[in-house]
Amino acid sequence: MAVKKNSIHRPHLLTPLFKKIFDIREGELHRTVWMFVYLFLLICALMIAKPVSTALFLARFSARHLPEVYMMTAVLAATLSWSYSSLLKTRSLESLMRTTLVSAGCCLISFWAFIYFQILPGLVLYLFFIWSSLIALICASQFWLAAGLFFNIREAKRLFGPIGSGAIAGGIAGGYLTRFLAPVVGSCHLIPVAALCLAGCIVIMTKLWRDCDLQNQVFTPVQTDLEPQGTRQTLTRILRSRHLRYTTLILAVSVIVARLVDYQFNTIVSDVISDKDDMAAFLGLWMSNLNIVSLVIQIVLTRKTLEVFGVGYSLLFMPGAVLLGAVAIFFSPTLWSAVFIKISEGGFKNSLNKSGMELLFLPVPLKIKSQAKAFIDVFVDSAAGGIGGLILVGLIFGLNAAPAYISLVIACFVGIWILLVLKVKREYLNYFIEKFNPNSELDDLPMGPIPENEQIIQSISAMLSRADSPEILNMLQRISGFHSEKLSESFIRLLDHPNPEICAEALRQLYFLKKIDVRDKVERLMYERQNLTVRTEAMRYLFHFDKQPLDFLHKQLTDGDYWIRSGALLCLVWEARRNRLIRSDFNPGKMIEQLLFSAGAMEESQAAFTRKVCARAIGVADITDLHPYLFLLMEDRDPDVAAEAVISAGKTQNPVFIRSLFSFLGRNSRYRNAAVQGLISHGPQVLGPLEAALSNTYLSYIIRKQLPEVIAAFNNQKAVDILCRHLMESDIGMRYEVIRALNRLRIKSGSLLFDKKQIMNKIKTEADDYMEMLLILYGQKTIESDGDDAARNRNLAREQLIRALEIRLDESLERIFRLLGLSYPPVEMYNAYKGIKSPDTQTRINAMEFLDNVLEINIKQIIIPVIETGFAPRQDLPANKKDGDIPGEFESYVAMLRGEDDVLKEKTLNLLIHQPDDRFLPFMAQLMGSPSRAIRDMAARAIERTGHFRR
Repeated sequence: MAVKKNSIHRPHLLTPLFKKIFDIREGELHRTVWMFVYLFLLICALMIAKPVSTALFLARFSARHLPEVYMMTAVLAATLSWSYSSLLKTRSLESLMRTTLVSAGCCLISFWAFIYFQILPGLVLYLFFIWSSLIALICASQFWLAAGLFFNIREAKRLFGPIGSGAIAGGIAGGYLTRFLAPVVGSCHLIPVAALCLAGCIVIMTKLWRDCDLQNQVFTPVQTDLEPQGTRQTLTRILRSRHLRYTTLILAVSVIVARLVDYQFNTIVSDVISDKDDMAAFLGLWMSNLNIVSLVIQIVLTRKTLEVFGVGYSLLFMPGAVLLGAVAIFFSPTLWSAVFIKISEGGFKNSLNKSGMELLFLPVPLKIKSQAKAFIDVFVDSAAGGIGGLILVGLIFGLNAAPAYISLVIACFVGIWILLVLKVKREYLNYFIEKFNPNSELDDLPMGPIPENEQIIQSISAMLSRADSPEILNMLQRISGFHSEKLSESFIRLLDHPNPEICAEALRQLYFLKKIDVRDKVERLMYERQNLTVRTEAMRYLFHFDKQPLDFLHKQLTDGDYWIRSGALLCLVWEARRNRLIRSDFNPGKMIEQLLFSAGAMEESQAAFTRKVCARAIGVADITDLHPYLFLLMEDRDPDVAAEAVISAGKTQNPVFIRSLFSFLGRNSRYRNAAVQGLISHGPQVLGPLEAALSNTYLSYIIRKQLPEVIAAFNNQKAVDILCRHLMESDIGMRYEVIRALNRLRIKSGSLLFDKKQIMNKIKTEADDYMEMLLILYGQKTIESDGDDAARNRNLAREQLIRALEIRLDESLERIFRLLGLSYPPVEMYNAYKGIKSPDTQTRINAMEFLDNVLEINIKQIIIPVIETGFAPRQDLPANKKDGDIPGEFESYVAMLRGEDDVLKEKTLNLLIHQPDDRFLPFMAQLMGSPSRAIRDMAARAIERTGHFRR
């Protein structure tokens, strides 16, 4: 068959090594390369300006003046941050970036002129040192803010590593330029080279914004009259968000530590090297070496570390490295230890830590992020630097501490840093959970009995007053063991609810509230509600609150209304179970038997109702002599009577009914639901027969499919063990029911034990099956449809096969997530599945990022490639596959014919009927022994079309 070359999407022909290292996919290359070049030139300029400004400053002043310049930088940063936040509200980011770069270039030329002609040299050197710190913060903040627009979070996690390596490469280039040119031309004359690099950034920036069509992107936060304005508003938003709060504190602590490290490094270097040009060359050399280390980390570790450990734990590498450097300086405060701590801090700062910190900002809503990021990157960074300066002032001038003892302070801050990273990891996940899994009030409430908590009671009361019927019923059942008079008004209101089950549950709750008397309303219910359950519960309520309960019961049993008499009989059998006096006085067994016999003389509708009442009464009465009547009632011509008898047979817990209940599982939904309810009522002793039936492949398939739900209802370890033993069911439908039943058990109880190893193996098998089906689907979609009339049926059969494969892929994905729910919080996993299936791209990305940070490493490597296939149309080749992985038509059809999926077998045979091929004869012949009649008939037709055999 011909392959349509234009019908599939292929990646650009990237160098295999390049693609393997950076995982750049179709449509991403252009943006990635230009962002890399932009960042390269920007950091190259800054890495020329920074060593030059530092060398000139230290040559004229001593390292003891560094703390005061750090504090001056913080003060100027506060003013700059306020101005910058105001501009962000009215100017587009593209316009601000252009203005910043042009202004920076002009400032560099001005500094060069002032320094060269020795105009106000002391003041200019102070300003140049401060300016080089602030401009680096602003330009970097703008770049990463723009990067958050150009790439979504999944792209960012893969591409921020290679893009960030542009900063490191730029640092290497800038450092070596400073190293080799400073002694030759003088450090001052390197400043115009930095300005030239910024000019290149302006050209690239203009191209990027034009190509991405984002020139008019203005970040204007939505404000209300209640919100403070400007910087105060930004600070308020940060304080309200725990995620932003922890992110801000991490940055602040890291900057303080960097200032302490910087002081240690510069002090030791200035003590050893006194010449300014030699110092600039030395600083340039080690800045370049530092960036080489960063580049190695960026290329070798960053992407893999982020994929394996997630954003949270990846941020622990930098504080760990700094701690090692601090220990080295404490025990040996020499030049090599100073270089070591600087490389430890800077190597991770500009690579792994930078990518991780930028990823922390990506889930933050854009309108908040634009203001918060500028505030954090500029003001907080500089303010933290000022705090670092104050700490140094206290240590140097107050305590006269040597550089070695500053390591003790660094160690304390590193401890705080690690604690904040662990905190922000959870908040980072919460951002994504909130995007695809908004918590309902119901989810926040505990299961079972609820303590006397005013807030919880108010939530329950609110839900009972406004929720839909299923939610109200669910809530009433969940609080069945919790009897609070504070909820009495809610229960009384529900007595008027049109749903009889809700009304009956409310009556059961009020039954336990002895101080609440609603007999008048309940008596009205007993006479007016045409529902047997409601009347029975009303009768029981009135019986217990009546001063002469036996006389009350006698009166109701002889009432002229057969509804009242029926409710009274059911009330009698309930009370007689626990009260021998009532049983001997009324003899309920004889009354039931007489009533059942008298039904034959009644009008048909009343007779059916009477038989139904008798069936229910036998199930409650605990009178073994009446049980044989249930066999007759289960075959009653009235379906309501028969269904009631099936339920009652289960309530008796008599083993003789188990086989009969199994047979009702194979009938229509009314009988099937009754049988499920009956088997559940039978109690845990039925688990043995249920497992035997589940293993019996000769039992009706319809019956077997209901059994996992029944087994799961017992909510014990034996039920888990039985279902886990059937996780490897070959039939897909049965497998799904088993997995779904295990999910229910996992949700109900956190104390049950699941075989994690077996579940992981099953997830891997499901994932392999998914990828195999996906490749088969890809191959089928690339086959060109023939245009002649003779091929019309073949094309239609292929379309049906493709549709079946798509459905099976969706089902397989759901099974994978349900299996994940057995090892991870099941509600979170199911909501993540719904997020992955969402038509909204951002919701899918949020769900993917959540999973990427929650799943363990071994399972993540299996699951993430499967999920990523959902981010592209299914005619696309999966990102981690090559054309050589796609099975041919013959291999695809053989795989489906030999597989376990009857639907795919049927669709494949249907296609082969219209595409006869002798090579498939042995595989089709084998299917003649299939237990499915449809497959046997389809195989026979396909064999006949080959012309070798006739029926």
